[in-house]
Amino acid sequence: MWHIEYYNSGFGPCPVEKYINSLDVTSQAMIGHMLELLEEFGINMGAPYVRHIEKQLWELRIHRNRLMHYVIYFWDIGETLVLMRVFSRTRYSLTA
Repeated sequence: MWHIEYYNSGFGPCPVEKYINSLDVTSQAMIGHMLELLEEFGINMGAPYVRHIEKQLWELRIHRNRLMHYVIYFWDIGETLVLMRVFSRTRYSLTA
């Protein structure tokens, strides 16, 4: 089992927790579920949910309707994953 920690710079609230708490209840539950899966499987979770960016930097992708949430984290000592940043973007589909 992996261990998840939230990065905190000491200057105010943790950015990942602040972002999650600002979402609607359904989105919070979905992200919470994905973080539980990340805690269970870690970097072995695989595509399309987890993407290796470079070195120890990884990305968790969470799709909800037309919105994608991205959680950026790094793999620390042992099986510790530190959640650093989170952002979202709207997915647009092209129609012919």
